[in-house]
Amino acid sequence: MSTTSSTNTDKILPTKTLPKVPPPKVPSKELPKAPSKAPPKPPQKVPPKQPETHEITHVEKEEKSEQQKESTSSTLQTVEIKKTPHEILMEDLESSSHYVHAENDLKAFFDATEEGKSIIWDLLKQVRPGMDLSRISFPSHILEPRSFLVKTTDYFSHIQMFEKISSEPDASRRMLLLVSWLLSGFYLMPTGIKKPYNPVLGETFRTMWKHPDGTHSYLIGEQVSHHPPISAFYASNRAQGWMGNGYIKFSTVFRGISAGIILGGGIDIYLLKWNEHYTMTFPEALASGFFVGPMLMEIAGKSTFNCKESGYSAELEFHTTGVFSKDKYQTVTGKITHEGKEVYTVSGNYYNELFYTGSDKVKKSLLDINKLKMEKGAERFTVDKKTQGAFESDKLWEKVTEAIYKGDQKVATDEKCILEEEQRERVRVNETNGTPYETKYFVADDTLGWKYVDFNNKQFNSELEVCDYEKDYHIKTLTKEEQQMKEQHKLERIM
Repeated sequence: MSTTSSTNTDKILPTKTLPKVPPPKVPSKELPKAPSKAPPKPPQKVPPKQPETHEITHVEKEEKSEQQKESTSSTLQTVEIKKTPHEILMEDLESSSHYVHAENDLKAFFDATEEGKSIIWDLLKQVRPGMDLSRISFPSHILEPRSFLVKTTDYFSHIQMFEKISSEPDASRRMLLLVSWLLSGFYLMPTGIKKPYNPVLGETFRTMWKHPDGTHSYLIGEQVSHHPPISAFYASNRAQGWMGNGYIKFSTVFRGISAGIILGGGIDIYLLKWNEHYTMTFPEALASGFFVGPMLMEIAGKSTFNCKESGYSAELEFHTTGVFSKDKYQTVTGKITHEGKEVYTVSGNYYNELFYTGSDKVKKSLLDINKLKMEKGAERFTVDKKTQGAFESDKLWEKVTEAIYKGDQKVATDEKCILEEEQRERVRVNETNGTPYETKYFVADDTLGWKYVDFNNKQFNSELEVCDYEKDYHIKTLTKEEQQMKEQHKLERIM
């Protein structure tokens, strides 16, 4: 889970005077000559007589455009002052950012690059049952062309769902909607065997979503450990009433005929309006079919939700295909309980449609994946690679990714090896000097595992606060007092 567009396109800027194009030549008798000693007068505005079927020339179009620009320039200050304070403010904030539309939709890439069983012997040369595959160097042709740190955005691929979750007045339905949110992104996973890059220690990633309601959601990620691999992330839209802090401890174990991808850790989700704190655990993934049947990547194991404040819990079980049957392929079942009493059951296929049943025992649609794919959703933006730092995910893996898309496996492997060796050298230097790596944006925490340095689970106060914004990986809040100071400074500059 990255078309380029400036976030500042509607900002009115001071117009620069462009060089004027000479007017079209006309017979000299139609233009009266000015006295030789007097300053030259501009041409009269009465146009020369033209044929009835006259076609406007390119030069005339430019003259008309120039006149419009001059008129706009003369009234620029008035137009800028008439803008609402929020418009002025957001232009200022966005002008300092480097967000561009994110490239997306890797599904076409996955469909075009399934490799079947060609990876088996590459793996079997290196592995034995019970071995941790995170220490294995995978061939580049099975790599998913993005870092695992970037892959965390899959959980927020339909981030627009949180607006409905946070505004739902019924606690049981809030839990039900959270379950549907978790299930909404699994269809993005490749069904064939694809492995994202192992993030290097200190690798970072940030992204932003723009919502139709005018609010922004932000996600910040950092690789806080390399062995074991731990990716920490923080997502927030307090104006919509939610935020989340999470981490994933990634490990893979070879089990002889399959490989298990274990996602330790979890997400702590806060619904601010209701003062609710939900803890969520991740399911596993299973790569199977190395010797019997097709090679598949499936969701497996269990995922749980718990909320102490409301007393609601949820447990989901993900089923995998059998050796001789695919009846349970890509299916899930689960239940939502309140203080131990069953309230809802959930079932269905997370690539197709999911259902729930309440106390009335009537089966109803919870989530139609095909309809979900058709929704516009929120636009996702990322930072332009030209302005990214050396350790930002897209920039760091740029050469590997380009080679994979071009199908140049040799270059992809060579560039991947360079990054891996640089990582090992940094570790050796740190160990020799006795200087362990210090994380930048997350700190170890007894409750959350890894906590974002600008963690903020306070309810958004519209009377005192204007918006949250991201700058240099820090999500900050602009208060109305700060806004007034900025507006005053801007008006003073204009005047």
